[in-house]
Amino acid sequence: PGGTGPAHDGDQKRAVWQGRDLKSNFRLILPLLLCQFSQAVQVMMLFPLLVFMVQFYGIAGDDPKELGKYTGILASMFPLTMFLTSFFWGWLSDRIGRKPIVCLGVFSVGLGSLLLGFTTDYYTALTIRIVSGLFNNMTAMLKCMIAEMAGENQAQAMAYFSVAWTTGTLLGPSMAGILAMPCQQYGDKFPMCGSEDALIERFPFLLSFVGIGTFTICSGIYAAFVVPETLLVKKPLKLNGKLKRLITFSGGVGLGGLRGNNSSKVAYSQLQDDFDSLEMAPMGKGQDDLNNAGGTSTLSSTSSYSDLEMTGRTLQGVHYELDYELDAEGEG
Repeated sequence: PGGTGPAHDGDQKRAVWQGRDLKSNFRLILPLLLCQFSQAVQVMMLFPLLVFMVQFYGIAGDDPKELGKYTGILASMFPLTMFLTSFFWGWLSDRIGRKPIVCLGVFSVGLGSLLLGFTTDYYTALTIRIVSGLFNNMTAMLKCMIAEMAGENQAQAMAYFSVAWTTGTLLGPSMAGILAMPCQQYGDKFPMCGSEDALIERFPFLLSFVGIGTFTICSGIYAAFVVPETLLVKKPLKLNGKLKRLITFSGGVGLGGLRGNNSSKVAYSQLQDDFDSLEMAPMGKGQDDLNNAGGTSTLSSTSSYSDLEMTGRTLQGVHYELDYELDAEGEG
């Protein structure tokens, strides 16, 4: 038996992904691994630089206790703000998809890294790390996307995921330390270090942050163009029509023929009745019994539990879309 709607299409796409071996899906998973690598680098890169950054900002003076305090605060703000917003981004990803959350996190962290390279004030640096952490929940979303795409190969895919994280934690501090304060480390032999007005003299951490920030943004662009959305049936977003379109970057969901039509509410009501009666229909009955239960408008040849479940999920997906259309109609 066939079906239509978001749930059925989602099952078909997921079956294609999960029916392949991991090697066939690696082209789609690689950008996610690069994003995970960049996330690990961003988390760890500050640790060899923190004391030198706080000294450069001059906020602690010559007091070693103050130096330790300000260094600890700057180090903790990024993971702390990630923790505070992780549940919200997880909730939102179930409603608008995983990919927008990943892209938001990658670009916010990458942009924050670029800005840090040109920062000469402690509180500006602190604000950048706080804002970057608030918009970043990449790790959880990347795990979801890889799991939803890998199917039976989840164990192997998660092994790659762990390798990407571990590699980032190893290379991040090393790369940041090698590129930081080049004039102090390598002297006048390093290009652009001959003058006090040189860019890397005024911004000694520029190469570390700009280099890693650029790599992070490039990883996000790669993922945005290559990786598909893996959450194929979304939960309803309980917002008014205009705000929903703003958050989901969408102007419609494909049922435009109903928008602005007086029959929208009738169609919605009929669909709700069908869906409710379908849920209450006894499992294992034949087509005639299901038709008598009220499912005549949507059931074609359903006679088993699995088919009934698929039809119910299809109706539920269309229910969400119609709900969206009615919200949009009400806003108009």
